[in-house]
Amino acid sequence: MASHNTSQRSYEWVMEIIPVDYETDDETDDETDEETDEETDEEIDGETDEDEEWEVEVTEVEHGTGHGTDDDYQSHEDEELDEEMSDRNLGHDVQPDENDPFAMDEAVQRAVDSMPFLRYNLLFGIDNTPDPGPSSLQTLPVNEEPNENGRALMLTSDFGSTTPGAKEISREHQLLKRELGYYGGSRGVMRACNQRLAQSCLPESKADFVIDHDYRCYIGQFSEDGDLFYSCAQDMKVRMFDTYDPHNWKHYKTVDYMDGKWTITDASLSPDNKFLAYSSITSVVCLADTTPGRDETMSLDFARGDVPHSMHPSAGIMSVKFSGDGNEICVGAQDQCVYIYDITANKPILKMHGHTDDVNAVCYADKSSPHIIYSGSDDTTIKIWDRRSISDGRPVGVFAGHTEGITFVHSKGDGRYVVSNGKDQQTKLWDLRNMMDPDDFQRKDRKNYSTRFDYRTDWYPIFNPPRLHPYDKSIVSIQGHSVHRTLIRCYFSPPVSSGSRYIYSGSADGKVKIYNIDSTLAKEINVHEATSIMRPIEDPYPSTPYSWWGGFHRNFTCVRDVSWHPTAPVFAATSFQAGRGRKGSISVHTWRGADWDLRDADKKKDYKPKIFSSEMEELSEPRPCNPSQPGYFD
Repeated sequence: MASHNTSQRSYEWVMEIIPVDYETDDETDDETDEETDEETDEEIDGETDEDEEWEVEVTEVEHGTGHGTDDDYQSHEDEELDEEMSDRNLGHDVQPDENDPFAMDEAVQRAVDSMPFLRYNLLFGIDNTPDPGPSSLQTLPVNEEPNENGRALMLTSDFGSTTPGAKEISREHQLLKRELGYYGGSRGVMRACNQRLAQSCLPESKADFVIDHDYRCYIGQFSEDGDLFYSCAQDMKVRMFDTYDPHNWKHYKTVDYMDGKWTITDASLSPDNKFLAYSSITSVVCLADTTPGRDETMSLDFARGDVPHSMHPSAGIMSVKFSGDGNEICVGAQDQCVYIYDITANKPILKMHGHTDDVNAVCYADKSSPHIIYSGSDDTTIKIWDRRSISDGRPVGVFAGHTEGITFVHSKGDGRYVVSNGKDQQTKLWDLRNMMDPDDFQRKDRKNYSTRFDYRTDWYPIFNPPRLHPYDKSIVSIQGHSVHRTLIRCYFSPPVSSGSRYIYSGSADGKVKIYNIDSTLAKEINVHEATSIMRPIEDPYPSTPYSWWGGFHRNFTCVRDVSWHPTAPVFAATSFQAGRGRKGSISVHTWRGADWDLRDADKKKDYKPKIFSSEMEELSEPRPCNPSQPGYFD
């Protein structure tokens, strides 16, 4: 059977009609062309004899969109586990009607009728059914052609070091030229050389070690100097690690969030690394001292009620960020507002209302200034706020371009560029100079372009042609990762270790995607494979790559957060497993080109990461799941 390219699944037939050659069952002489935008049926090349028999094969559809029933999931699971059902022959002597692409044999019709929404997907060119296996979740195809705006940015000093017109030379050649003094004594030339070398040292898929957590991990970040790493898990604990040596971590402190809801939603370090602010789905932010031995925490209540600019007590905080001077904390909340809290005055001092849905992410545009703030919301927009001209509480600008809710925003720290992740399965790069005036935005035909799909349980419906926002002001759009299940995050790569050359994102397919600024894929890190040692041995389906669980895969790995070390080619991927136990992990990946002989493939293949507990105690094997934790039997 002809295989489909998953990047074209958005507008392909689920049914295939191909001639059967009984002498060579595994080959067919005729192959199907790629489907064009003008046609809704696959054309089959070549001539066929009138007496030639036809085989009709229907691709099995996984009901993971939230529309099916539990019986649908179980029925599909049984089909996949039964090898005899993998190649179903639904009938012979079926002659397709070339004038009716949807004409079906009676047997095929029965098969289609047994698969809810299959015919609807065929008619409207929509494919909202997931592929089997965690490595092929529903995603938009990676851009193969570089974005010209991004390509131009890569030639500037803002995003790494590039010598226009220079041919690519190997890393070894660059090192040799540097050590021989080829670049002379110019500090600027040497800095550019070192930056080009650093840009080529991307971490490996093989993990150096994995930190095992009994509960789902949602957040994991290095400090700006790389000396500290903190992780937040669903057990309402924040764990701090000494990462002065990024290859040798030491756990030194754990703090709790008392009376939190569901999980810790966000955390942020003060610029001097002395305090850590962390939030849950409540109106309170906890402030903890990062110094060892000091266990006291301070509660910052945004819903005091006795002061202006207070939050409603039932609203939950989704995002928290320290200002550049460390005196204020900015949060985004479920009540559609952004709040500023003065730590010295111990009260909220500003409330900014401009969104029409939950505010999932906030960040400051400039690391050294508290004036410009970005906020991303489920209303699909990014609002820009200026503290110096906000007396009326309105934003000064709008970024429109996402067609679904925004999960995260991250500033480059230069007061100009910001990147966002959206539930429309895209990451977008924005320039502050291209923002839309709020009044102009209000006058536009602000149609709701969202499908309102539930990213927690449904799959994003892929359309052909893609749904584009008519007022998109982004300068680069990146796709190829899966934004499902949770609020997955994206970032600029650090300026020192990579020259901010890349944009990287977690993904619900168990991978970390590292993209060039021109939207092409630079590297893919397979966290699902790197953490395979953490899979429970007692899983009822150990021999299959997936088992349906609420429309998702029982053993799939969702990479929610990723942090790139500021000065070393090291990053930590924070992920969790679905299904039984819902365990979390932090896998640490490094560039190992200097250690491994690239010709010794067997050495790489046999390499296994070390396993540590959340307190950095080395384990011989993963700890069993805790049956008392929430969601153990989900």
